Amino acid sequence: MKLLFSGRAICDQASFKRLLLIAEEMGFMDRPAVSFGNWGMVSQHTPIRQIDTSDSPVKLSAHSSPSGPVTELYVRYLEADLANLRFREVFLDGLSVDTTFSEKFIHDEAIYDSGKGSQIREALITDAGLRMAPLSVPMGRFGRFQFLKNG
Repeated sequence: MKLLFSGRAICDQASFKRLLLIAEEMGFMDRPAVSFGNWGMVSQHTPIRQIDTSDSPVKLSAHSSPSGPVTELYVRYLEADLANLRFREVFLDGLSVDTTFSEKFIHDEAIYDSGKGSQIREALITDAGLRMAPLSVPMGRFGRFQFLKNG
């Protein structure tokens, strides 16, 4: 069985061991370098690139991810996620109750275009309209938190 692990550059040790038991080949993705307007993420190679598995029964491979400005592909996924009421509920619940989850998206002490991270997080989790359908997404504001407004 060929597996592709995604979500992080590499999985934790316990998951890695379990996957080795069932896989013939395991692929890992590099973290992409994408930009949203004037800000973005720096790419990062998966640590799997440093491991030679040529003599191993399970082949490990690394895959490059897309880089550059956010493309129409990402915009369609964003629109689909935001249109999904259950997705928004789970995401907003994560922001409100799970600090580890929340910090992956908004840093409380950071200063964003819309204000301090803690203020943005609080505005998102207390906006009852975000938990109700329908939600329109003006993509002209993509990359800023203002795009999460009804209307």
